[in-house]
Amino acid sequence: MSELLCPLCGGKKFEKLYAKVRHSNGSSIEKCLECGLIFQYPFMPPAEEKEFYEKQFPEYMKKRGAASETDPAAHFEVNKKEASRRLQYIKPCLSRAASALELGSSTGFFIDEIRPFVKNACGVEPGELYADYANSRGIKTYGSLDEIAAEKFDLIFSFYVFEHMRNPVEFLNKLKDNIKEDGKVIFEVPNVDDILVSFYKTPEIMDFYWQLAHYFYYSAASLKNIFEKCGYKVIDIKHNQRYDISNHIYWLKEKRPGGLGKYTDVFSEELNKAYKENLIKHGLSDTVTIFAQI
Repeated sequence: MSELLCPLCGGKKFEKLYAKVRHSNGSSIEKCLECGLIFQYPFMPPAEEKEFYEKQFPEYMKKRGAASETDPAAHFEVNKKEASRRLQYIKPCLSRAASALELGSSTGFFIDEIRPFVKNACGVEPGELYADYANSRGIKTYGSLDEIAAEKFDLIFSFYVFEHMRNPVEFLNKLKDNIKEDGKVIFEVPNVDDILVSFYKTPEIMDFYWQLAHYFYYSAASLKNIFEKCGYKVIDIKHNQRYDISNHIYWLKEKRPGGLGKYTDVFSEELNKAYKENLIKHGLSDTVTIFAQI
């Protein structure tokens, strides 16, 4: 195995945050002590990774308890609520004169949600099953960014995709070719400062959190750092809490995922709202979103 170097700063000093990665073959979680980037090491071999995303990913996510289905039509329907959540905070960026691209667009549920608010929208989705379904609904979806290398967009979205990128620096630099002048890039990723991982951190949570599909784990600070290192101007960073207090109590009580909305008869909506607001206030939410320009 070659010498371990930080993919962002080239640093050689690391702290091993976790000795194993769920479903991997001997990977661990490392933190660069020079720039703070957290990443899995080593990654899947390229051929294995290609097979994973093209053929296995929907079933993998379903087994992890995501709001996902392997059947594309069911996946589209079950994620309408997620599309609505995203629209609420990105709507100020939309305009009827704008062209939009989503990276990792899945079955196209988000593109379908924003189509009434933009001039045109399309997606990139490597999973054949989901891409074919999106196209069948009239949602233009490409298999890779290379297919539209010459096109430029006003808005480029990515939700829970950037953490999967094998070469994030190379990717961000290449993506500049697809961004119009004054265009915006809006990326949402899991927040590694999530209270489940940074405060509760039971063995069950930690075993579940560090997973094969995520090569990088970003905080608000490290996300900002990597974008700025690649020459982007960071406009804003927002925290969002997707999961409720029931989910967290369920993790502590049952030691497994699946608790979303489980205890709404016990925990009021007022309490849940206050809990989420406090997590966001202290940077301990499960999600962080960056808004940037070149």
